[in-house]
Amino acid sequence: MAKRWNKRILLAKVETSYGTDAAPTGAADAVLCRDLELGVEAELLDRELVRPTLGDLPALSALRRATVDCEIELAGSGAAGTAPAWGTLLRGCGLAETVTAGVKVQYDPASSNHDSLTLYWYADGLVHKLVGCRGTVSLSLEAGQIPTMRFRFTGLYQDPTDEALPSADVSAWKTPAVPSKAATPTFTLHGVTAIARSAGVDLANQVTFRDMIGASDVNIVDRSVTGSAVIEAVPVATKNWHSLAAAGTLGALSVVHGTQAGQIVELSASAVQIRDVRYEEQDGIIYHALDLGFTETSGDDEIALIAR
Repeated sequence: MAKRWNKRILLAKVETSYGTDAAPTGAADAVLCRDLELGVEAELLDRELVRPTLGDLPALSALRRATVDCEIELAGSGAAGTAPAWGTLLRGCGLAETVTAGVKVQYDPASSNHDSLTLYWYADGLVHKLVGCRGTVSLSLEAGQIPTMRFRFTGLYQDPTDEALPSADVSAWKTPAVPSKAATPTFTLHGVTAIARSAGVDLANQVTFRDMIGASDVNIVDRSVTGSAVIEAVPVATKNWHSLAAAGTLGALSVVHGTQAGQIVELSASAVQIRDVRYEEQDGIIYHALDLGFTETSGDDEIALIAR
C-alpha cells in the first residue's frame, strides 16, 4: 500500500548526554509544525584507480548526515513562566533557557555548553531517529500573516526503520495571534515608535558536522545574528535612517507581540545596527526597508526572546 505524505509527525527532546537517544514520545514531545522535510546528505568518494578497462568502480560513502527542516507558529505557552512548546527547539539552536517561575521564560544566545536534540521524523510507518541534532532558526512577524519560526537541524544519520505513527498530543502548542495594531502593541527601533509592516531575525548559526576518528558530532561554531524591518517612512527630523546606517550607530529594538499574560512573546536587543536602507511602496505609502545587524555588548547578549 502506498504511504501517505500527509501522515507525518516530528518528535523532539533534549538529550541528557550528547548523541544518546533521548527517546521522545508522541505524548510529551510532539512538534506541531508545517513544511516538515527530511534530507539525507552523503559525500561520495571516487576511487580513481588506474585499470586497463573503462568504466566506474563503486564510490565510497563518507560523512552521512541528516537535516530536518520545519516551520512552527509563534505563540506563548498559555501561562506566564511556563516554557513554550517551541522552547525545546530553541535549546537545540544554541539558546540558553532561563525560567522565572510565574513571570517569564527567556532565551539568550550561548557560546558554549549547547544542548542537543533527538529528533524522530515519522512518515506513515517509516521513522528516522536522529541523535545529536543542533541547528539554527529564523523568526518572522508580518502584519496580516501568521507569525512563525523556521528551523533547520543537522543530526547524526541513522537508517530508517518500520514503526507505526505515534499518537501525538500537541495541546501545548497554542494558537497564535496575527500581528496587527491590537495584537502587537510595541515596535520601537532606535527610540522611534514605528508603524511596522514586518520584522524578521535570523540567528544564522554556523552548524558543522564532523565524522572523525574517535568523534562523530554536530557543533554550533559561530553565529551572526541579522534581521530586517519594513517600517513606514518618517521625516528626517524624526529619524535619519540613512545617517544612522552611514555612522554605524547602535540602538535598541523592542517588539512585543501579544497582550495577555501567557500569550506574550517579546523580542529585545540593545545594540542593533542599521546596515542598509531602501525605499519600498505599498498602497501608495512609502516605507523604509532596513537591514539590521545585532551586535553584542558584554557577550552572548545580541538578542533575547522572551515568553511571558
